[in-house]
Amino acid sequence: MTDFFALLQLPVTFDLDVATLEQHYRAQQQQFHPDRFATHAVEQQRWSMEQATQLNEAWQTLREPLARAVYLLQRMGYQPVSAEQGRGDQDAAFLMQVMEWREALAEIDPATAAALPQLVALRQQMEREMEQVFAHLAALFKAVCGADQTDRSQLEPMARLIDQQRYRRRFLAEIDQIEEQVVERIESDQHGG
Repeated sequence: MTDFFALLQLPVTFDLDVATLEQHYRAQQQQFHPDRFATHAVEQQRWSMEQATQLNEAWQTLREPLARAVYLLQRMGYQPVSAEQGRGDQDAAFLMQVMEWREALAEIDPATAAALPQLVALRQQMEREMEQVFAHLAALFKAVCGADQTDRSQLEPMARLIDQQRYRRRFLAEIDQIEEQVVERIESDQHGG
């Protein structure tokens, strides 16, 4: 497995500075860009393409907090379950919260004028919660990233938080979808259509 942190010459941490990540990515991207190898032998062109592909994968993974968290767990030897599988072992408080979010979303009538502000409020609540969880994950990763050995029991709570973030992201996508329908309806109404 390619070490994305080493490839981009970054410290192994969850709490990455995105501007630094971008700078390192751009510098490496220029170095390995396939156009620079257009006149070289086929093997060098292929190598350049492979490097550019790995670099893009590293950048896409590390720039997004959820993907970065999953990658860090994998890097520590912990294989989180896929987003589709889910863990099925979430705590009761989180499951109750999920039910409350579902009820709040179900109570929003997309045909009313109040739908858009309600969706925005629900989105903002979800985004605030995600920021708080990412801050908590950053603290947890900080504690284990520098350790010589990591006990699997230290990674389980992090995996659970990642699963919760996956759920929140899917829930945000549902809000986006409904919000898009509401905006289309409003625009259609404004244009008499």
